[in-house]
Amino acid sequence: MSAIASSNENLDCPRCGYDLRGAVVVWDAEGVCPLDGKCSECGFEFLWGQVFREAGHPWLFEYRWQVRPIGSFCSTLWRWFLPGKFWREVSLFGPIRFGPIVAMLVVIQLMIELGYFGILVVQNHLCWTRAGKYATPNTTMFPSSRWPAL
Repeated sequence: MSAIASSNENLDCPRCGYDLRGAVVVWDAEGVCPLDGKCSECGFEFLWGQVFREAGHPWLFEYRWQVRPIGSFCSTLWRWFLPGKFWREVSLFGPIRFGPIVAMLVVIQLMIELGYFGILVVQNHLCWTRAGKYATPNTTMFPSSRWPAL
């Protein structure tokens, strides 16, 4: 077990992030490896098997972005709209990977901005074709009395 304690493996508390490798060193001294543990920092009780195991979410973008970038992006985005299902399937024990999360949020922001830009383009096109000449479009996306009568 000392090889695990001295390695760079992620052995942090799932709740508070406290480094639990010190508890593994105690196991070596006692020659005992317990099945469950308790964080000395926050008191969270957990199973050591869950702390050692890598998160295996088959659909979560945070973990599968290199293998299935589009499929995991769509699956994660869909489950965000179903929070009960999302949190039943996502484990607290997986390590947090901030890079893919930030990338996903940036892509979502770009999708929103491109959608808004598309609405403005369509609105501008409708003003041009219906008025027979260019009419100043309303940029608030709501009809206004200043629009030309059709």
